[in-house]
Amino acid sequence: MERYNKSVGKQLIYESYDKLLKSWGIDFEERDIETTFGSTHIIRVGDPTLPPLLLFHGTADNSAMMWIYNIRMLSGKFFIIAVDAVGGSGKSEPNYNYYKNFNQIVWIDELLASSEIHRTNIAGVSYGAYLSYYYALKRPNKVEKAICMAGRIPSSQFEVISKMMTAFLPEALFPTEKNCKKLLRKLSGPIRNQLRD
Repeated sequence: MERYNKSVGKQLIYESYDKLLKSWGIDFEERDIETTFGSTHIIRVGDPTLPPLLLFHGTADNSAMMWIYNIRMLSGKFFIIAVDAVGGSGKSEPNYNYYKNFNQIVWIDELLASSEIHRTNIAGVSYGAYLSYYYALKRPNKVEKAICMAGRIPSSQFEVISKMMTAFLPEALFPTEKNCKKLLRKLSGPIRNQLRD
């Protein structure tokens, strides 16, 4: 299964990702971690001697966009590992195993092991909140604190799909620059009126 209908789609995503990262205005390190489910892109920010904080973005988002307004403050208190979800719109690239039998717990275990982290704080928004809840429930010995924003463990797959459709349609169907800006405002909540074009 191909993630992009055309190679230009991937190029545009990566270009916008890099542009957003530059606007963070702080030092960062990008890494690609090979996991059972493909290559997972992470962004590491801050002092590695600080407590670790694993960050998970929401569905159809990526780390470069999701944490743009929070990363400077968070990195002053934590060693940040911002993860691009496999299969999402970031720089992670899923493999056959992802499509066949994705196991979120094994995936997160592998990400932590790659950074030699045995216990971490974990936070997420929307789908990222689900990952944070789920990992904290399944691996309580590896989680110091979990912060889950705008999300929970859903009651059904229908709930997941209906909420995604409400949040992302119609803008996601027609990803023009104008619609991308409109979607960003929609997903930014109360601060949306402060966003400039």
